[in-house]
Amino acid sequence: MTMKPFKTCYLHIGAPKTGTTSIQLTLHQGRSKLLAEGIYYPSMAPTQVFFASYFRENPKSMFFHRQSGRITEADVDEFNDRLWSRFQAELDDIKNTLREQNKDQMKSIVISSEMLPSTEEHQCVKMSEYLNSIAERVVVIFYVRHPASQMASSVQQSVKVGMASTKFPQNYKFYSAGVARKFAKTFGLDNMCVKEFHRDLLDEGDSVVDFLNIIECPENVRATLPVIKENSSLSQEAVLLTDAVNIQFPELENGVWNNGRALDLDLSDISGQRFQLDRAVVEEIVRDSSTNLQELRDIYGLRLNDDDYMQQVDHKTELFNDQTIKTIGLKLNEYRLETQKLRSQSMVFEARLLANEKKYKLAITKLKQALQAWSGCIEALKWLNHIQQQAKLKNVDIVQLSKSLVIQNPDNDAFQAFYDEIKQAQK
Repeated sequence: MTMKPFKTCYLHIGAPKTGTTSIQLTLHQGRSKLLAEGIYYPSMAPTQVFFASYFRENPKSMFFHRQSGRITEADVDEFNDRLWSRFQAELDDIKNTLREQNKDQMKSIVISSEMLPSTEEHQCVKMSEYLNSIAERVVVIFYVRHPASQMASSVQQSVKVGMASTKFPQNYKFYSAGVARKFAKTFGLDNMCVKEFHRDLLDEGDSVVDFLNIIECPENVRATLPVIKENSSLSQEAVLLTDAVNIQFPELENGVWNNGRALDLDLSDISGQRFQLDRAVVEEIVRDSSTNLQELRDIYGLRLNDDDYMQQVDHKTELFNDQTIKTIGLKLNEYRLETQKLRSQSMVFEARLLANEKKYKLAITKLKQALQAWSGCIEALKWLNHIQQQAKLKNVDIVQLSKSLVIQNPDNDAFQAFYDEIKQAQK
């Protein structure tokens, strides 16, 4: 019987707002050092969203696809197939290396995505079957944060990514017990590593250190890894201002990116009061979550002490009136959007200089970056097409890209005209 390439698979499923981004960035940037110790972390991206997407019943509904301009089933299927093929190629390389070194197994593989908890139960079964086909054992790592703490952090994060906080906390639900229940049913209770995300309960008070210890990363290797801290908190003032932008300029319109909204609206550098929610709101969430909290305490021995968090809430004061917040938010978006457009146009100029030097591939990369900076930059699209034709390259599917940009720029007739032109030219 063929030996499975990994002794253990660590499936890290979050939850969101438990240091997942810092863990993923540390693993990704330190993957060569980890690989030397027999710990494989896929190279495709810091977070394995492709893995979550591949095992989702309807991946097209996932927000990150729409955010990246993948709005059709064909777009999503192409993404899934391309990234899955790269993943399989990396696994084949590992198997070949093991054969060359006369080794049977690597120590472990780590898969991490906070999008995994919403995987449908029957898809979790398929995921389990696949992972158990490449590893002797699958361990699910799940950090749980008390809802009183997680809710405040979730509101900050939702505001950061463009959701109006007026949708929170009314829509907040504490899903951790249900997620743990679903994965325990599929992977087995003995294979669940469920820990409370609380500074006093993490190794050295740090989520990255704690995680590296769980996956048995040697201490001497851990000390050399580039530990990266991400997702800084927003002050009370920054939340109010960002929320004002989100309400006036929602991130998505009709399912596609709103070009009237600036991309870079991270106001984490605005200092001020610590962000807090109203005590009455937090009390309601704790009350609604009491059954699920008790389930986690009973099964996994978590503390999840309500009193630790209730003492922290309801210490904020009113800062601005509504009209002031709305006006400042309007101006912030206006200035950031203008900066974004100038950055995009500057990239087009740089790409033209590179093309003049016959550095066509670099020019194409620069033009793609220009469109990422501002998808309304028609000059970037036109020059991308021109340079590809000039260099006789096909790095980018211009027709498909143009079609996507038409959808993202419904008020700009230039994109539709360009799309019609290249479609006609291909006939």
